[in-house]
Amino acid sequence: MGLIHEFTGRRVVIAGACQTPGPICAQRLAKARARVVALDQNAAGLSDVVAGSSARIESLMLGADVPAALRRIGQSWAKTPLHGVLNLLPLAHPREIDAQITRLTALTRAFAQGLEAGEGALVTLATHPTDPFDLRAAAMGPALGAAHQALAKVLALRGVQINLVIAPQDDPERGLAAALSLLCREAKDLTGQIIHIAAK
Repeated sequence: MGLIHEFTGRRVVIAGACQTPGPICAQRLAKARARVVALDQNAAGLSDVVAGSSARIESLMLGADVPAALRRIGQSWAKTPLHGVLNLLPLAHPREIDAQITRLTALTRAFAQGLEAGEGALVTLATHPTDPFDLRAAAMGPALGAAHQALAKVLALRGVQINLVIAPQDDPERGLAAALSLLCREAKDLTGQIIHIAAK
């Protein structure tokens, strides 16, 4: 089915919306008639994300303490139905493993009730380094994968799907199609799975 059919009227949060491919994703979802909430620490970048689609994209600043900001947003969001969360936060800091696990935990806690109410999905897009000796960046994927699989056991009981897409570091946009497909839950039996996107 087409993107417009799948996302019409749905609420989708993009965390780290200023990171490539966040702006493209936000505009694509807005054109598909979704209601998009863009989250980031970059005020100027968020203005660019919203530009031209302010009727369908709203922005929220995360501030310096991302987990604390997510907690506040989650308290306000509560059980409002949410159909998808696209987590692009690892793209900004692909070597900060502990920070990304902490952010993933905060993101999940913030929106779990909303995702349960909307029978939604949480999808993280991360990258694999092109440099085989960049070991910290190479370790990010397995660390996030283990975290997603652990969360999948909990979220599946609440009807929420969670997945990880790993794209090439020099072309994260290659993972966008897979991420959007998972967000609209085209494949309901893939929760907890890690999807690797090969380089061209």
